[in-house]
Amino acid sequence: MPGDIAVLRVLRTTLGAGAFLLVVVAIVVAILLVVRVLRRHGGRSGGLVAGLVALLAVWVSLAGIAELTLFGTRGLGASQRLALDPIVGARGWSGIAWRPVIDNVTLFVPLGGALAALWSRRSWPVVLLAAAIVSIGVEAFQWVFPTGRIANSADVIANTVGAGLGIMLARTIGVRTRSSRRSRSSRSEN
Repeated sequence: MPGDIAVLRVLRTTLGAGAFLLVVVAIVVAILLVVRVLRRHGGRSGGLVAGLVALLAVWVSLAGIAELTLFGTRGLGASQRLALDPIVGARGWSGIAWRPVIDNVTLFVPLGGALAALWSRRSWPVVLLAAAIVSIGVEAFQWVFPTGRIANSADVIANTVGAGLGIMLARTIGVRTRSSRRSRSSRSEN
């Protein structure tokens, strides 16, 4: 896995933040389309496979988030740093540090899309809240276990925006299962 993450970092550096975000979004869209097709045309077994694909996407997203956010290059024992003011937390050497903001948005797009596909019958605020809780957990870990990373409220905001984009993609693509009203009406006809 660390070798795979290194490949992603090289790709991110080569493409730049904006292009890398587009590549991530394209991959998420492809996965969501697979889930949609399986749910709509695969029958009962297709729905099961779609759920497994969505679950795998959630686990891969969480593993990537853990790998890229939980430990800094200095390891345990570095100083604790906390930035509660999101404007201060998002500032770089000369103004807003857009690269880390875009990176944090990009990091959570797959999680938002995968959670929305997995929990297709849940309302989007519930899914967004779950992703925000993951982000808060990451930042709490960064603060409690001093790894050289900064626990930052700006990251929580950027991560939640990224998850929201993933959820919007899932809703736009239509990965939801049939509504319960349609399901009930088709059962009553049989």
